[in-house]
Amino acid sequence: MNNQYLNPDDQNRNALSERLRGGDLTVSNKELQTAWAIDAHFPAADIPLDRLDPSHPALFANDTLWDHFARLRKEDPVHYHEHSLVGPYWSVTRYEDIMTVDKHHELFSSSSVLAASPWAVSPEKTMMPSLYPCSFKKTHPNMTSNARL
Repeated sequence: MNNQYLNPDDQNRNALSERLRGGDLTVSNKELQTAWAIDAHFPAADIPLDRLDPSHPALFANDTLWDHFARLRKEDPVHYHEHSLVGPYWSVTRYEDIMTVDKHHELFSSSSVLAASPWAVSPEKTMMPSLYPCSFKKTHPNMTSNARL
């Protein structure tokens, strides 16, 4: 598969993620920047979906984020990315889904217990555990039974 990372060493990135999740504060900014350096102009369509990371600062700096978000809206509107420069996170990309999350904060909690450190949690314990790996249950009158959100 094609790779947008300039350094294709996934093991190094994953090891750095684990160090950060474990509370290791000795990881330097230079280590992070080197491990997660990307070609910001690499086509979003050529990146495997599970590696698509719309949060990468280089995409914003080069104004190349739009295709990444468009692809996620089309193919995976509620996207979990485990190994990113900013730690694991959920990306909710469609307006209706964003509004559902925003209006139902009691269902989609980011309580301090769960969100104290984005590096210290697993997908099952993050903000939206019911999204990983399955779809939401029908919890809102405007949601269909097969809705992803």
